[in-house]
Amino acid sequence: MTRLFTNGSTVKRKRKRKRKRKRKRKRKRKRKRKRKREAAGTTRQHNGHVFTTAQGGEIDPTDLTRTFTTLLRKAGLRRIRLHDLRHSTAPLRRPHPLALPSTTAVTTL
Repeated sequence: MTRLFTNGSTVKRKRKRKRKRKRKRKRKRKRKRKRKREAAGTTRQHNGHVFTTAQGGEIDPTDLTRTFTTLLRKAGLRRIRLHDLRHSTAPLRRPHPLALPSTTAVTTL
């Protein structure tokens, strides 16, 4: 049995529209990634890293720290080390606990 909402649409129709929007967003993200790969050309490296430069190379830790410090300054936040974010996420996760491997994977990136 399908439920009706006050505007006359059913739950099934809402779910179907939601799935359609989700597929559309996924295709859009896929096209965007493909354009980025093509823009990088043959210089792109595929070395298995999650976070890479536009060419697929490793991110230099100094550049990452410099970018992070700049973002903190622009946001008007006090300066902290990037590593300290790992420790500050643990108390935030207490109300919504994740499985230990997931939390570890997120905080060790």
